[in-house]
Amino acid sequence: MPPDPPQPHRSKRGKQGRFSTSIRQDIEGPNIGKVTRIPARRRTDDPSHEVQKNHRFFPKGTLNSGKKSFDGTRIMGRRSRLFLTMAGLLAGILVLVLLFQAGSDSPAEMTQNAQASRKVEISGSLALDPSLLDRKRIFSFLQKYHDATTVSERFRLIRKQPGLETVFLSGVEQEWAVPRPVELLDPSFEALDSLPFVHGRLVLPNGALSQVALEVVGDQYLLDWESYSGYNAKSLSQFLAEEEALTGTFRVILTPAAYYNFRFADDEIWRCFRMETADGEAGYAYVRRDSALHLRLLNSTQISLEEGLDPTSALETSGTANLIKRTARATLQLRSLGEPDAPDLAEIVGLVGRGWVVP
Repeated sequence: MPPDPPQPHRSKRGKQGRFSTSIRQDIEGPNIGKVTRIPARRRTDDPSHEVQKNHRFFPKGTLNSGKKSFDGTRIMGRRSRLFLTMAGLLAGILVLVLLFQAGSDSPAEMTQNAQASRKVEISGSLALDPSLLDRKRIFSFLQKYHDATTVSERFRLIRKQPGLETVFLSGVEQEWAVPRPVELLDPSFEALDSLPFVHGRLVLPNGALSQVALEVVGDQYLLDWESYSGYNAKSLSQFLAEEEALTGTFRVILTPAAYYNFRFADDEIWRCFRMETADGEAGYAYVRRDSALHLRLLNSTQISLEEGLDPTSALETSGTANLIKRTARATLQLRSLGEPDAPDLAEIVGLVGRGWVVP
């Protein structure tokens, strides 16, 4: 008589009373009659091994799954693993993008970026390479201008102001020739109407001081010849001697004076300056004390408020550090009186540019 078959799903307590096992006999298929042991499961009614139900996924707002291992530590859930994997992928992509951008710069671009970081800001929108202030470089350019053997060669080195080409090439440059300088002092950057300039003081062969302004175009210079020579399109003495009132623009050196006469006799209304051109012509200019133009003139030239100064050698001393309050360069719009009895007097009706540079 064959033995009775094992009963299916029959439980058996383990030694510790915490696990259950069961056996199963297959009654169909290729394994008929084979007995299979079902893996044991942890008892949920065992107080020493609590299992938190309904915590298959980590609670909202945390990275913990809610499950515990046998030693009581949290087990990372699927969502937390997925989150960390995605974060790692994004970080890797970001690093690759940054490395690609850093490696895309050519040597020339890297040099340009390095130079840009060293530029000197002279206004809100202008920044220049400090090497443009190198005194040897500036002085070499001026020597190149003076060494040029033809007018056309010198014209290529100057700023091209409207109408200047015809005048310059006609030979007027020889009439306003400037002695070759022997030294350059105190070069500095300055912006005039959004145009970058390099300014400096020059020592002439006779020891006198003059000034120079170079417009910066890229990494090259262009000489502002009109301010360099003090060029005026008209003769100041002829302008003041005209029998009718005229208006003209002149580059002059101003010195505070106290000559109040004719129409400008009231010193409480008028402020007096002695003016002198680069070619030695002189006269007197007046501006109303209570006008905005008077304030602009004082602020622009930074000239002394003391009147009656000795104007002797004003041209030679203009621009020196210790005499900057005594004399000042200015480009003025003047109105002549048209009176034969007062041939040396004119009214200041406008201020053009700063110093002798007209942007």
